[in-house]
Amino acid sequence: MLTRRLLGSIPKSNNAYRFAMASSRFTQPVREKSDYLLKAVETDETQRLDIQHRMNLHMLGQRMLHPEIPKNLERVADVATGNGTWIFDLIKWRKENSGSGNTKYNGFDISDSLFPKSETYKTLDIDLSTHNFYNPFPEEHIGKYDLVHARHLVLTIQGAADLKLAMQNISSLLKPGGYLQLEEYDFRTQVDNCPPAYMTTTWRILFDWLKDSGYSLDFPDDVHNTVSSLGLEIIEKKQYSTKGLPFCEDHRLNLLYAYYTGVPRMCWKSKGKTDEEVEQIIDRCLEEWEQGVLLDYFLTQIVARKPVEAAV
Repeated sequence: MLTRRLLGSIPKSNNAYRFAMASSRFTQPVREKSDYLLKAVETDETQRLDIQHRMNLHMLGQRMLHPEIPKNLERVADVATGNGTWIFDLIKWRKENSGSGNTKYNGFDISDSLFPKSETYKTLDIDLSTHNFYNPFPEEHIGKYDLVHARHLVLTIQGAADLKLAMQNISSLLKPGGYLQLEEYDFRTQVDNCPPAYMTTTWRILFDWLKDSGYSLDFPDDVHNTVSSLGLEIIEKKQYSTKGLPFCEDHRLNLLYAYYTGVPRMCWKSKGKTDEEVEQIIDRCLEEWEQGVLLDYFLTQIVARKPVEAAV
């Protein structure tokens, strides 16, 4: 786990401090059996998703929706919603940008383990429900949404067939003329732009392992091509990055959490590393982290539209 010297640089009131102190000792409960590598830990996974969301907005210039998506939205769906942070922030953002209207929001996830426990979210006209996007959505949702959003499916989907099935089901939610907005990490560009550092060496090993495990390093391109093949009109495919942006503390925190999720540990353990050796690898990476070495993130946003004349 983090060395005492490294932890000294993080305020003890900070969520990352508490997470780092406990993370290497807990056993992560599985939300539900799936291909998703990041098996959720309810409290700490919620914190990680909030940090990741804020860093995404930093890369997107604090813009929640593509400018071509109309302000008048009757129904919005968020697939793989997790703790619903995107929906809650979208509601706030739309109110601030005169686009709130009378909108119904639906969030879908394979498990409800990260859904907010408070019932107050229901007063915002939000419905959160469980659904596996490899299965057809219930009939009452088909063809009903002006906007469908999804992001970070890269560690959920393995192979072209699964991607096509997932995109078919997700896009089936759209009304004719409805918009699909997707955001995915671009691992290929990310690893190609890593600076010379020990962290870079470990990330190259990790990405090679992901590729060997059946996950795509070119996932944004795969998604773009699949969505296009389904007959949706591509509005824009654009890459964003932390590179060249003003410093954002969530960048550091996102990297810190990345080292304490199950994925790097699974990789190194699969290569025969002992628990002690894994901790030594993490400590060495975090020594660079404390010295100011940061690995840039690359995020691609894909926006598409279902043809107006399309059959539901």
